[in-house]
Amino acid sequence: MPELKIIPIGPYVLDEMHQINTFFITTKTYKILYDLVPIQFYEKFREELMSQSKIEEIDYLVLSNSHSSILNVMEKLIQDGFKGVIISNHFFSRQIENVYQNIQVKSLKSLDFILMDGKEVVFEFIPVVFLPYPKMFLSYMPLTETLFSNTIFSSYIHLDDPDNPWFGFDRFHENMMPSSHFLHIPLRLIKEKRIQTIYPLYGKGYEIYEIDQVLEHLHSLQFYNQSQPYEEEGGLGQKPLVKFQTLEYLRAFTTGRIGWSRLRSLLIISGAFGMFDRQTLIEAGGYLTSSSKMKKDTVGEDMELVVRLTRIALEQKKEFIVTYVHQANCYTELPSDFKTLLKQRNRWHRGLLDILSYHRKMIFDYRYKQPGMIGFPYFMIFEMMGPFIEVMGYLALVIGFMIGILNIEIFLLLFSVTIGLGMMISLFSLYIAEKDMKFYSMKETMVLIMIAILENFGYRQMISLHRVISTFSALRDSGSWGTQKRQGFKKV
Repeated sequence: MPELKIIPIGPYVLDEMHQINTFFITTKTYKILYDLVPIQFYEKFREELMSQSKIEEIDYLVLSNSHSSILNVMEKLIQDGFKGVIISNHFFSRQIENVYQNIQVKSLKSLDFILMDGKEVVFEFIPVVFLPYPKMFLSYMPLTETLFSNTIFSSYIHLDDPDNPWFGFDRFHENMMPSSHFLHIPLRLIKEKRIQTIYPLYGKGYEIYEIDQVLEHLHSLQFYNQSQPYEEEGGLGQKPLVKFQTLEYLRAFTTGRIGWSRLRSLLIISGAFGMFDRQTLIEAGGYLTSSSKMKKDTVGEDMELVVRLTRIALEQKKEFIVTYVHQANCYTELPSDFKTLLKQRNRWHRGLLDILSYHRKMIFDYRYKQPGMIGFPYFMIFEMMGPFIEVMGYLALVIGFMIGILNIEIFLLLFSVTIGLGMMISLFSLYIAEKDMKFYSMKETMVLIMIAILENFGYRQMISLHRVISTFSALRDSGSWGTQKRQGFKKV
């Protein structure tokens, strides 16, 4: 029976600052190659690898380095006899499948983020999301208590500072990551792991006597590079009003838009992270403004653009798709006071009413397929008329209680069902958001579950009442956004 071994292949010095590490791993059953080298080192790499195993006997190739240049090296490996399974993140796996259709490829998700050898866990794959490299991951071997990493824990070589032994380590992270904020989640995910060795993709590794020191130092790093920094360490804001909105956003951006996307009735892609076909966008006239060819302003420009593009495509009988990718993450600042929140919701509702009116031709028109028969009627009945029905229900409840005709048992039953349904949708949304990537700690998750109950006692009623008020304000709409107070992110 083969012994469990981790054998370094290399390292290979790319230039005066970069040293890349790859590994050959044997378990009871499998032979695993972890990462590849740049093409210029392939012949030397192949020679070292074949001193350990025939290439055709390798069962798995794990690729944490998902740079497109690796495809050239992979082609060489396949030509030399590799017939095993390639494991990588979802996006790179699809890219490999498109190029090498005769090679079996598995994404981390398809493996449920675990590689098994019989009853033993060989690898636990820990997804990590940060720009500019989406869907990176760490790989933990519980049998040897070893952590393999890509950018995190990597360092430059030959970049010394007499006064700072961490200089090369710090510079690598500062140059390769948007901000130190993105370190907090992976550090939290590996906190409970027993780690004796860390093998990064670049630079030196770390043994058991160095682990606590490197983890402590990484947690202390503070820098800001290419992206917006964030004030909060966790994924949940500090202020109660922000927490309530977080749950609303989770519902809207997971169960809501994923469902509409599946029904081919998605009518809104948020302007902050929407992507459109450029030529189609130009032909449609771009965003709706008074300076555009439509000569009209709107405060719901992102939704109006999606509706207009959908309408034009259906009228011209063109093939089109509007889809929502829920794995994409965009950080935003939420209103932190009631005045700003109500201004925002007023603008949203005025924008909705304007769009429903401007594109009213689509409502219940079979020629507009799912958007006309499902999407638009939903927004008209539940989003436009819903707040009126809800507020009238509350008034009827109060009047019924005052004149003594309210059946308490039926009221409590209906109210419990309403809260239960709302909680179920909120919990499903939270599960979908956290399934691939853990954004919230257990404490934060419990707070969100509690908010799923509390929002039914005041917050939801306030929002519904204000949407009714917003309907009347739309009748004297000036077409302006209004001002929104922003605190901004704290520099780190």
